[in-house]
Amino acid sequence: MREVRDAAPPAGTGTAPSRRRPAAPATHEGVLTSVEHIVGVDRLLARVAGTAHDVLQLAPGILDARLHYLKVDGLEIGGGEVNLPLRAQGRTVEHLATITLRLDCPGGGLVNGRRVGTGSVVVWRPGATYDGVAPAGDRWVTVLVPWDELPRRPGIARRGASWRWRTSLLLTELRPDEADIARALSERTRTLAHERPDRVPATVAAELRARWLELVGALFARAVPTPAPRGATWSATLDVRAADRYLRSHLGATIYLADVSRATGVPPRTLQAAFRHVLGCSPMAYLETLRLHAALRALRTPGGAVPETVREVAARFGFRHYPRFSAAFRARFVARPGAILRAARAGRAEAP
Repeated sequence: MREVRDAAPPAGTGTAPSRRRPAAPATHEGVLTSVEHIVGVDRLLARVAGTAHDVLQLAPGILDARLHYLKVDGLEIGGGEVNLPLRAQGRTVEHLATITLRLDCPGGGLVNGRRVGTGSVVVWRPGATYDGVAPAGDRWVTVLVPWDELPRRPGIARRGASWRWRTSLLLTELRPDEADIARALSERTRTLAHERPDRVPATVAAELRARWLELVGALFARAVPTPAPRGATWSATLDVRAADRYLRSHLGATIYLADVSRATGVPPRTLQAAFRHVLGCSPMAYLETLRLHAALRALRTPGGAVPETVREVAARFGFRHYPRFSAAFRARFVARPGAILRAARAGRAEAP
């Protein structure tokens, strides 16, 4: 098993697996497998960058993500689990059907303003944007399937390129027997990728492929378009999205709740309630989360010049009091910002 640690995160939050490939994959008879242990939210984002453009760690601690992947004859199975709550945003792939099964979702999560939980199944429209919030302990499997291998159904034409519905997703639930099958197949896929990466028998891979295709084909056939989101959850989601856009564009500015309220036209108390409902934190706590993630990525300086000091990075993203920034950074990522910067300068990874 390959372990990837941060120089200081499936999705994933149950969305589509990354289109990027791990280094030096093992292949045999058309089979590609990998198992990865990823430590740190920034490293997780780098891993899933093919479909996710942002991943945020919503609670303090060291993010621990365990991912597995198998591809055989055009069918791709990517699964994983994470130990901390995450928010992930991105876009699904265009040319394959994307079907996500939530095997464990303690306390429930959100997908595009809709509540999901253990047993929820999402069929995504090709190229759909997604915004998901996953709880700690979330475990999922996402299967990418060639469209011509799924049952034909009204409303979907030209290999998924045309949907009759305006919704970005279809939903269904795993039945008890299907949940047992999904868990067993997921465990077998993970074990196969972990134990036999260089000698996967073609007959075993073909049998596993057939069983996955049978399961997701049945789920796809009965998934139904969801009504346009409405009610308290959807209203809160829209308020959070509006505030999120404003906060991201003003990370370096001095911002108060009243500023966010004026920019979005949402009363302060309503904003507070919306953030608690969707993300489990206050707007100002979420602003600190955005700033800390921006600072972490700047300290790693992917593809850019290494900043001169940690204080420079802190000030760039709105932290006027350096000791407070340092304490908040250590509490969130269990790593010292100075150690991250020194490692970046030395061109090496620094574990948290």
